[in-house]
Amino acid sequence: MRLKGVLFCLIVVAIIALTGCNQNQPITSPSGGGFTAFKKEFDKRTSVQQTEYFSTLKGTEVTWSGTVQNAFVAESENKARHVVIHVGSAADYASFTLSASDKTDITKLNKGDAITIKGTLVEQGGIVTSWLLNDATVVK
Repeated sequence: MRLKGVLFCLIVVAIIALTGCNQNQPITSPSGGGFTAFKKEFDKRTSVQQTEYFSTLKGTEVTWSGTVQNAFVAESENKARHVVIHVGSAADYASFTLSASDKTDITKLNKGDAITIKGTLVEQGGIVTSWLLNDATVVK
């Protein structure tokens, strides 16, 4: 009985793959329109489609704006500097690890300051997790 279920699933996946039913048009650039446009495109998908979609975007450079929620130095990460910003609705946060070349003095960032940061998508966010981005630079 279990084998029949597996075969059925494989047939369904094959049909979807061959007909292109699982292909949603990704936005041309994750940074085009900022986080709101990115999240709108992301949220149109089911959980499994979101994971698949994110895998095509991982490593892409984005520019997102929001308000500073936190800034800290991670001792456990060779003193990497992090900036956490609120980018969307109540649960949407992005945590940026600043690149070594970025000269921003994070001690001058205040909670609630408007900020725009460019970084590389590393990890998918969710209901209780932030979006993670590396090699970031503060744009303004």
